[in-house]
Amino acid sequence: GPLRGTVQKWLLQKKECSERNTLLDELIDFPTTFMKHTGIEGSYLYDDEDVGAWEAEARRWARTLLLVTSEEHHFKQIFTFLEKCGNKLSEHSSTRKCADVKFFIIIICLIEELEVRQKKLVHQNNAIAGGGSDTTNGLEHRALTQMFEKSLLSVLENMVAFSKQSCSVFWLKNTDNMDLPCSIKGRLGGPSQRRLATSITSSVLQCIWSMRCVSSVVSWCNHYTSDVSFHSAFSFLWEFCWEVIQHCTYATEIGAELHLAAYEALAYVLAALSTAPFSQFLDFMETKQTNQTIILSLDLLATTFLGNINNLLTNGVLTRSRRAVLMCWKWLCVDSLLSISSCCDENESQMKTSGSFYSDSTLQSIFIDIIESLENAGENSVVSILRCVRSVLGLIHLNRSRQNLSSLGISYEMMMQLVKSSWLLHLSCNKRRVAPIAALLSAILHPSIFPNLEMHQTNEKGPGPLKWFVETLLNEGSKSPRTIRLAALHLSGLWLMYPQTLRFYMEELKLLALYGSVAFDEDFEAELSENHEARFEVSMLAQSPDCEFTEVFINTELYARVSVAALFHQLWKQIKEKSKLETEEALQCGKLFLLKLLDSAVNDNDLSKELYK
Repeated sequence: GPLRGTVQKWLLQKKECSERNTLLDELIDFPTTFMKHTGIEGSYLYDDEDVGAWEAEARRWARTLLLVTSEEHHFKQIFTFLEKCGNKLSEHSSTRKCADVKFFIIIICLIEELEVRQKKLVHQNNAIAGGGSDTTNGLEHRALTQMFEKSLLSVLENMVAFSKQSCSVFWLKNTDNMDLPCSIKGRLGGPSQRRLATSITSSVLQCIWSMRCVSSVVSWCNHYTSDVSFHSAFSFLWEFCWEVIQHCTYATEIGAELHLAAYEALAYVLAALSTAPFSQFLDFMETKQTNQTIILSLDLLATTFLGNINNLLTNGVLTRSRRAVLMCWKWLCVDSLLSISSCCDENESQMKTSGSFYSDSTLQSIFIDIIESLENAGENSVVSILRCVRSVLGLIHLNRSRQNLSSLGISYEMMMQLVKSSWLLHLSCNKRRVAPIAALLSAILHPSIFPNLEMHQTNEKGPGPLKWFVETLLNEGSKSPRTIRLAALHLSGLWLMYPQTLRFYMEELKLLALYGSVAFDEDFEAELSENHEARFEVSMLAQSPDCEFTEVFINTELYARVSVAALFHQLWKQIKEKSKLETEEALQCGKLFLLKLLDSAVNDNDLSKELYK
């Protein structure tokens, strides 16, 4: 954020004021002291609360380290220590249980902080917030990533071997005689506690973090190198996916808890696999398979996953709070599964011949599952489940386009149910954050659905699904200016693409054209500059009619007015440049809107207020 550069400069100045930089020395020594066991003598067990505290500590260290350190040998000293720890993973000792998990935590925190740095560099020129340049502390980002990547690749094989062995805890059968925790500890209202004995909890957490670490290393290094050593790691991750997805839960609460933990690990693995390039993805399958065989394989993967996880959700073994946790992991997994198609971007010719990797029937079943789950989804699942809606609609559209079919096969009733369930999910969120609002807009007002006029028309049943959604959304705008701004951004882009839909929205256009004041939303600006998820979801919205105006006005409540003005200006330019037949709809809608505004200017007393002068 804006203060990053100032804090960085201050820390580096403090270094020049003394011969010995105590802060830097402590940062370099942190991995050594962090990985020493500091618990009760003889006790090497831990739970989620312990791991959460370790993660927070390591995250603070990684962030501060990259602010303060400016010399290559400082990183080299840390990476050398981590290599030694990675080579000791094969040593089996109860005293190493804590050290192993802490090792994985440090690796993940460093990777995540370097990813943040990379994203900051990528978006630096387009940042909305001004101030604070990132100098990467005198060390080129590329050189640092190469150094870290080399260290990670040297221990990746050990990490994979360790993960293979630790995964056995997920398939335990003799769980009948294991004691469950007698009481819930920790803060009231905190995260749901695993219903497992402490000894099993430690082993489960060790496995989850090892799988998470391998997935992070493979995914991150894959952006910088095409090393052949990745093949065995990717194969291991793929085999783990099939094993978890095909596994049947043992009919005990502990068996269900272990399966839930396996799905938790699976979410991280699928996220890594979904970022793999097309060539690597094909290696997951048997060589020289046809595209049709790939589709069948992924269909089987998706349908088996949904069948088994839904069975675990409905068989009554898990408590309600644990089912909510499982639901969150379910939609993260589905989101990654549906994202596998996007890994083909680097090979568009193969993508065009293979189309979607999922059949129509599978996509329809996922779509129905989403609709049935929306109202009961927790706040943590909002963005992931809405991404699933967006992905499913996009993949169905891709399949239908290849078959030269104009209809998506989604009925009026299904769309209305989707819209109303999504709205209830939106209302259940305590805060109006940028990412969930943008995800809602891009999922429901999807470009594959928006040109269907039936979805906008009012009939004997009332407004069409999309008309109902836009009306309801803009009505809420009086309470949430942020919602109005994002809606104006997305709708103006869609209306420019499909001007034939404008005639259904004269009242809404008038509302947007007269909306707002000059108030500035600092939180909105901060979310876009600091939150990658928010920035990504906003990037998935329809392209604004005028990007320059968007950049200037998006943080103000004037943006709704500006977006309508820019929309009709662009439509006017289209009318001048294209044939009358192509632009007749836009011309008629422009005339209707002009009449609407003239009528309001004459008859609407509110327009005499100072706000509109």
